[in-house]
Amino acid sequence: MRGGLADKNHVGATVSGHIYNGKKQGDATIYIGSNFELAASDPQTRADVANKLDAFQVLHELIHHAGRNSYYTDRQVAEVLSKMTGTPGLPNRKDYKSDKDFLGANSAYFSQVLGQKCPVLSTKGK
Repeated sequence: MRGGLADKNHVGATVSGHIYNGKKQGDATIYIGSNFELAASDPQTRADVANKLDAFQVLHELIHHAGRNSYYTDRQVAEVLSKMTGTPGLPNRKDYKSDKDFLGANSAYFSQVLGQKCPVLSTKGK
C-alpha cells in the first residue's frame, strides 16, 4: 500500500499486522512512502528507480514481518548478516541513548547490507 503509515511516520516504508497469527491467515500490510524525490528527469528512468526503491523497501519490510511474534529480532537479523557477510558497522548498544535508537540502527544496518549484497536493487548512480 502506498502512503498511509509510511507517510504518517515520515519513513520510506513500514509494516503493520502479521503474516500469520497462529490460527488463520494474517493481515500483514507493507506501507511504502509516497513522498520521495527522484533525481532523474526522464520518465522511464524515474519509473525504473521508483520500482527498484519499492522492491528494496518491500524486501526490507518482509524481513520485519517474518520476524514478528518473537521469531527473531532486528538485532538478530543484523548479527546474522554481519557474520554471514563480514560487513562492518554492526551497531553497538552502548553507542545509542535508547532502545528505540538501537533498534533503528540495527534495521538501518541490515538495509545497508541488503543494498550491498543485492546490487540489482541498488539505485546508486541513477
